[in-house]
Amino acid sequence: MRESLTSFHLRSPVTDLAVKERRPNLLFKHFPKCAGSYAKGLMDAAVPGHKLEPESGSVTKKSWIENYVISVIREPCDWYVSLWAFGSSQHGKLYVTFTEKEPDDVVDYYGESPPYQNPADIAKFEKFVTGKYTRGDHTARFLSSFSEVPWVDCWINTANLAEDALSCLRAFEEQGGQVHWDRVNAFLDSRRKLAAAGRANTSPHGPCQSYYSADLANYMRNESFDAPMYDYFQWADCCGGHCCPICGIDLSANQTTNGLCDS
Repeated sequence: MRESLTSFHLRSPVTDLAVKERRPNLLFKHFPKCAGSYAKGLMDAAVPGHKLEPESGSVTKKSWIENYVISVIREPCDWYVSLWAFGSSQHGKLYVTFTEKEPDDVVDYYGESPPYQNPADIAKFEKFVTGKYTRGDHTARFLSSFSEVPWVDCWINTANLAEDALSCLRAFEEQGGQVHWDRVNAFLDSRRKLAAAGRANTSPHGPCQSYYSADLANYMRNESFDAPMYDYFQWADCCGGHCCPICGIDLSANQTTNGLCDS
């Protein structure tokens, strides 16, 4: 899979933007366990009737030519914690796979006591994240989401969710799209009220760092099938997913993020 990722030529298609016409249409590419419900809700408010490429779909160059493409991404270590906690709540396609393939052993892979921070559950997480059904799953899903290269104009990093989403909408507007900012503000107000009431849509789990020993974190960052993703998205380390290319950054040209990333 590491070889597949290398041959995939991870880069932004931004180098072709100079020859493209302005695109008034928006396409949102969903990626699982990346706060997609929040991001999609914001896109629905901002650009009613926008196109949606579902989790199972793949964005092609033709789609990118016809639409301004926004997608979500999450640093792998943090992503696996969310995926595991979701499965520990007995939800998700991967949990179903475990119950079908390993019905007698599924309890060895998933947590039992929310928020899943006791030593026994953390040990199960380590077995989960290095297991045969999960190993490299983040990268595998990423590769299946695109044809040839990641045809995305603007990334929303889950660790910087609201700010990145608004930055992407501004970039979409600047290149020719229309954004309903009054609806955006109404959506953001409603989400703040839900969060204040304790009704945010989150999986119960502890901080990302609490699930990774130093050895496991080093393995994820430098040796796992997902390791190349850290270099492409400029994530510093495991559970340090506060840096990713936003709009107009071509990492294939070794450009910097020009202050767009958090510390």
